[in-house]
Amino acid sequence: YHAIYSIEAAIHSPDLRHTLTEWSAALEPGGIVVLIDDFLSVGVDRDSDPDVELFVKSWLANSVVTTTELAEWSDGMGMALVNDRDLGSEYQVLKRNYRGRRPEVKVQRGLKHQVRCDV
Repeated sequence: YHAIYSIEAAIHSPDLRHTLTEWSAALEPGGIVVLIDDFLSVGVDRDSDPDVELFVKSWLANSVVTTTELAEWSDGMGMALVNDRDLGSEYQVLKRNYRGRRPEVKVQRGLKHQVRCDV
């Protein structure tokens, strides 16, 4: 392939490192992977931060990694992280969509996918 696009899907991979390996093998020389997804901020403890725990459960997120980790893995596969942008900050997603307030997420039992939030 010349290009592989993954938009808000990689985080659901049970093993993102393996997924990247497979994508790398499928690319033609000079090919690109465009990955748009949620990433963990550097310095946030994925195992003890309650917000991360809620995010993981709400989105069935199997691969919560930092872009630094992604870059390290990519280097080992002959790929390189070319551009790392924080679109949420760049486009002020929370401010524009939630008026600067994080919406309250109500935990609901029995849902098979995302936790619904009433805003």
